[in-house]
Amino acid sequence: MSDRPILFSAPMVRALLAGAKTQTRRVLKPQPPTECSIRYMLGNESWLPADERTPLRHHWEAWGGPLYQQRPEKALAGYFEVRMRYAPGDRLWVRESGVQLGNAVDGGGGRDGYEPCGFQYAADDATIYLPGMFEGHDYERRRNSIHMPRWASRLTLTVTDVRVERLQDLGEADALAEGCALECMTPTGDDSGSAIWGPGGFVALWESINGPGSWEANPWVAAYTFTVAHHNIDNPTGAS
Repeated sequence: MSDRPILFSAPMVRALLAGAKTQTRRVLKPQPPTECSIRYMLGNESWLPADERTPLRHHWEAWGGPLYQQRPEKALAGYFEVRMRYAPGDRLWVRESGVQLGNAVDGGGGRDGYEPCGFQYAADDATIYLPGMFEGHDYERRRNSIHMPRWASRLTLTVTDVRVERLQDLGEADALAEGCALECMTPTGDDSGSAIWGPGGFVALWESINGPGSWEANPWVAAYTFTVAHHNIDNPTGAS
């Protein structure tokens, strides 16, 4: 189990805040070679105590192509293995964009002349101040999500399940769990209301993030299911 950062866009942050998003999909990198066929999961042995389980990973076998030709001595097949970025039990603190607020120190200003006092989130303009700080500031520092400091995170996800599958294995229930009912759907009179195919549904969301044609490419993805905990700024660790 570990604490790791994870990035989300503003619409997905709003879906997390509303309790409408409990899944996220991330492309496996690298992708299994095309000659791989049989796939199975290793690790996460349910009969062992959590601290004795091996890291969750997925294993493909290749019975042809370069992987087969380069297989280890005495091995019946070539193989390709992927270790998951996150595992059940991991806690993921959400990074989102916004403005870090600060107060000048000794009349200073700029990057090194202030102390952090709070954060204003771009997703919903909510502002949270550090414990003991008054609701006011005289310095603002814009932060992209990748540079949001740890202490400013207001959402923590606890991973409960990990699946490896093709992107197009996603079903309507999965699309809803991705937050599409709240943030993506724009039902019209001439569509089925599908959370996958509807205007602004999952396909549109996926391609807005991963580029045109990324749905049709049907890559292998890791599908993470999680619970969401909301919290205010707590135990600040600095302005990094």
